[in-house]
Amino acid sequence: MPISNPTFCEFRDEGIKQGVSRILDFTGAGVSVTVAAGVATVNVPGGAAGSLTLTTVEKDLGALASKDGTFDITGLSGLTADKQVLVNQAVAVYTGKGTLKDEAEMNQCYAAGYVLNTTTIRVYWHCGHWSNLKGNVKFNYAVSA
Repeated sequence: MPISNPTFCEFRDEGIKQGVSRILDFTGAGVSVTVAAGVATVNVPGGAAGSLTLTTVEKDLGALASKDGTFDITGLSGLTADKQVLVNQAVAVYTGKGTLKDEAEMNQCYAAGYVLNTTTIRVYWHCGHWSNLKGNVKFNYAVSA
């Protein structure tokens, strides 16, 4: 319903002026707006802080040093195919590589994964130009919602 004599409002985000407008259109999942007694209340639901749970798995990447490769995390259940998986190299003691947690510092790698099927995650890993990996390496992972 059009307002007969609209006024301009200044809009701020965390106290920083964003602009002036006659119309403000809220979009996005879960966003709601109510107006009562001349006050507009906007509800933007947030995610649960700290709700990410990482699971650690140790994989044997083989006896020969390599810059990249793939491995599967198996024996899982209830996964949905094609979901993205957050994967990172764990800072931890790796079996057969001493007692220090410095492997991730000395031989860094990057990893990404996806759910292959209801029981398996496929992970692709790659080392930068400065290092190769072999033997046991621990990775943390979390499946997207």
